[in-house]
Amino acid sequence: MDVLAVATELHMLREKEKQYKDIICQLEEEVKKLKENLASEEQKPRFSVDDVLRMEEKLKDLFKYYTGIEYIRFLGLLSFLALDGSSVNYEKGRKDIHKLSLQDGLFLTLCRLRHNFGLKDISVRFGLSLQSSGVVFNTWISLMYLKLGQLCIWPHRNVIISNMPKDFKQDYPTTLVIIDGTEFKTQAPCALGLQSQLYSDYKSSTTLKALIGCDPNGSVIFASELFTGSISDKQITEQSGFYDVLVTLKSKGYVMDGDAVMADKGFTIKEELAKINLLLNIPPMASSTCQMSVSDSLLTEKIAKHRVHIERLIAKVKTYRILTECIPTSLFKSINKIWTVCCHLTLFQDVFVKDKL
Repeated sequence: MDVLAVATELHMLREKEKQYKDIICQLEEEVKKLKENLASEEQKPRFSVDDVLRMEEKLKDLFKYYTGIEYIRFLGLLSFLALDGSSVNYEKGRKDIHKLSLQDGLFLTLCRLRHNFGLKDISVRFGLSLQSSGVVFNTWISLMYLKLGQLCIWPHRNVIISNMPKDFKQDYPTTLVIIDGTEFKTQAPCALGLQSQLYSDYKSSTTLKALIGCDPNGSVIFASELFTGSISDKQITEQSGFYDVLVTLKSKGYVMDGDAVMADKGFTIKEELAKINLLLNIPPMASSTCQMSVSDSLLTEKIAKHRVHIERLIAKVKTYRILTECIPTSLFKSINKIWTVCCHLTLFQDVFVKDKL
């Protein structure tokens, strides 16, 4: 009888042992899954488009704050740049980049352009290595420069004239473009010769200079490459290829004989424009010997009223802080692409000039 009781108890203990082993196996599987989920969560970007859109419920226009454009326009830009993702080719061998979605790659780039986040900051925000952050940024900048640079942003003269603000059309009905130069401060390079070329008397600093043009509504239609800060307004107009662009546009009917360019008084390019049968509207030069006449004063005031559109465009481009904070020499290799991309991105923003209804 005792033997039977012991056998029964032993059997029950073995059954319980089996149950406990099953429970332990289940718990081990759950722990494994939790570890995998935790690792997956750690790999996810800590700062992403989805995160920002969720926070917009409490903070209005947060996405626009980070990128400079509205989300719907961001989607349009993403679709244009990388519809199927085949055009985005990152450097091989970087596993951490593969977890970054296309929209977060573009978002990362726009955030850096807009706020000049350092690569260490970007690395922490998006969960990338320092080197991978640079690879993502450079890849998207090159893609944007290539794709946006292929677009014809200079409209036909009929489109420009038909959309002119009423007061501009009344004063200058055939002026199609307003041009001006703008400068960006840079870190002084070690080479003394390059320092001399970059030095701008106007800014009393080393700078890079560009020529930019807008239509009467304040939308960018021309952006040159960057030149050294010592270049004059007249020189940059010639070396930027601006006249060649005008000649090409004339051959296609986008510009016609007698059309005009508006500029500041430093752009003494009347003769150059006359060679291609175009006119120049600039404020009259003040004389050092006599006071400016009433008619010249009124003309200066009238031109200044309309030239404000190019100044507003330049201010819009300079909301991208990567250009306005002192540009380090380490960015010189890609700064032309960055400048061009920032100019084109203003086309995804609202225009300044609107007629009153």
